[in-house]
Amino acid sequence: MAEAQHTNLEKLEKLGKKSRSHGGPRNGAGRKPGVPNKLSGDLKSMILDALGREGGIEYLREVAQEDRKAFCALLSRVLPMTVVGDKQNPVELKITWETK
Repeated sequence: MAEAQHTNLEKLEKLGKKSRSHGGPRNGAGRKPGVPNKLSGDLKSMILDALGREGGIEYLREVAQEDRKAFCALLSRVLPMTVVGDKQNPVELKITWETK
């Protein structure tokens, strides 16, 4: 019985070694740094196409007036998260909101 357990233990150790040797870093695998995700680019293109068909800027103005929560959510997605300027030329951001 002890001999059978020993044999099974050896088999498990061999399996463990095989699984550890498989995988790991693969040079050249995956997308290169800075290459955009194709799906994201396609989706962005579709959204911009739909926006153009709905009236573009005028449509966005209507959304801003009728559903401010949705419009602000959209703004949060398209405005940059970090704006960096230098000390000599600081970045100045002005947002105006006009209502009719």
